Amino acid sequence: QKEANEQIQNLYGTKRVPIGDETNLEDSLLEVNGWYMDDGITLNPSGHEHVANAIGDVIAERPYTVPIQDDARVGTFGKGDACHLWFTSGDLTGVTLGGSATLDNYVDIRHAVTVDPATKGTATVVNPFQDYRTLYITYMVTPDPATALCNRGRIVIPSSNIDVTLDTIGSTEYQQSAKIVSPRTIAVGKLGPGTHTIQIYQLQDNAPLPFRVMGLSLTDETNVPDQYDFTQSFWYKGMTVRTWGKDIVWV
Repeated sequence: QKEANEQIQNLYGTKRVPIGDETNLEDSLLEVNGWYMDDGITLNPSGHEHVANAIGDVIAERPYTVPIQDDARVGTFGKGDACHLWFTSGDLTGVTLGGSATLDNYVDIRHAVTVDPATKGTATVVNPFQDYRTLYITYMVTPDPATALCNRGRIVIPSSNIDVTLDTIGSTEYQQSAKIVSPRTIAVGKLGPGTHTIQIYQLQDNAPLPFRVMGLSLTDETNVPDQYDFTQSFWYKGMTVRTWGKDIVWV
């Protein structure tokens, strides 16, 4: 996590702004939840104030001294990317599911693609560029090896000779919280131009949660770390959290 943050900061000259109290995960979760409207996506006035203050702190610490250009244009991210992320939206535009793969709205506004453990599922995506892109998989992990809440997954892409097993043990910085799950984004290999069918398998580890995929991203690997564990985490089942104006029992 720390190395990935530093890599991003060095590549883009950015500064990472901590979200909430990162020394206390429970307090941080409650604080962050208070920044959003009931949809869990749109910032409320408190959220906008937090973001504005964070930007102000960065500007005060590192003033922007480059003259503003009247003809400035927004550029592309590296050589271009094609990202499909449905964790909060449930939007699978650009992704075609097959086999046993289904979109699981497993709690309120959280969505993931899951498969039947007995058979494979598939997700078909297109690399719209004229050269290779690295495929990143975003999926759910848990921090404590002793709890092993999520079953591992296997990704096979015959068109690119990719066959990888995805571990579901996450960042060790949250091992003290046995009921936490969080997203990981990891590179699995390169895809050439055109259509590719990704085979998704759930390994039968007898863990209580399925292997959950929340996104597929094709991007220029020179600008992105090979792996990134998000610090934003989510309570596992057995806890009721007052969040986004309602009580949610995580399952």
